[in-house]
Order: sequence, then C-alpha cells, then structure tokens
Amino acid sequence: MLVINRILCPVDFSKPSARALEYALALAERLGAQVDVVHAYEPPAYAVADGTVELPP
Repeated sequence: MLVINRILCPVDFSKPSARALEYALALAERLGAQVDVVHAYEPPAYAVADGTVELPP
C-alpha cells in the first residue's frame, strides 16, 4: 500500500491555487501527512532602449 507522508503544493496566489492548497491541507489531515508549500518567483525582464533585455540583480 502507498503511504503518503508529505504533499508538495505550489502556489501562485491565484484563486485556483488557493483552492488547491485547501485540498492539499484537507488531504494531509486525512492521511496524517505534512504539507510543504512553495512559491517560485521569477523577476521580470526589462527591455532596454538598445533592444537588449536585462534581468535585475
């Protein structure tokens, strides 16, 4: 039988991801598992006057 101890739930602060987090928490409670929440952020690139693209430091 498969035993689930940890659930990874990615979030982007949208309504669907909030619903997914609610589901993950409810499932974890039923399974006795822990939930790890991750939010990855990629800084936006900026266009420069010479046509190149710069990423912030």
